[in-house]
Amino acid sequence: MRVFTATTYQDDGQAVTPVSIALLREDGASYYAIDASIGRAGLDPTQTVGPGLAHLPWCDGRLDRRDPAVRNRDRLACELGWFLKDTASPELWSWRGDSDHLVLGRMCHRLGALPLGVPDWVGSLRQEAHRLALPLSDLPRWPNPKDHPMETARHFQRIARCLDAAAAADPRDLDTAHRGGRW
Repeated sequence: MRVFTATTYQDDGQAVTPVSIALLREDGASYYAIDASIGRAGLDPTQTVGPGLAHLPWCDGRLDRRDPAVRNRDRLACELGWFLKDTASPELWSWRGDSDHLVLGRMCHRLGALPLGVPDWVGSLRQEAHRLALPLSDLPRWPNPKDHPMETARHFQRIARCLDAAAAADPRDLDTAHRGGRW
């Protein structure tokens, strides 16, 4: 079963700092968490990749650790493992699979510490669109960058459905489009 993944993280050129993760299964089950190790002082909106920082719960300029979505990394890694263990043959998908897989690994302390059952790769919807020669303009419009990461995961699900429809099309049409440079 596909699981659509949306992450928010900081990249300062030296390190990738996970901020939040949203997972949405095709059956509608979802998981969302914020990494408790972040602090407002350490976050720079200009270095944020993903849905942004507007969804984070702030209290007096600091991350509100009382919010139920805020988890320490040990708990976050366990819960990610449980969520994916309850998913039949999980396949993780996002817009940029490589970077989201890195963030997922960092949320579990490091890539080598991924919980048992967590796939060791994340599929890239962007690469799949390219493979199908589907122009980006033919994909669903992006949500507001300030939307919650779960909205981004839902958007990825809509893109996947669009790609499924394109993949079901006559492959000769795709070959012609690809050779014609439509993408």
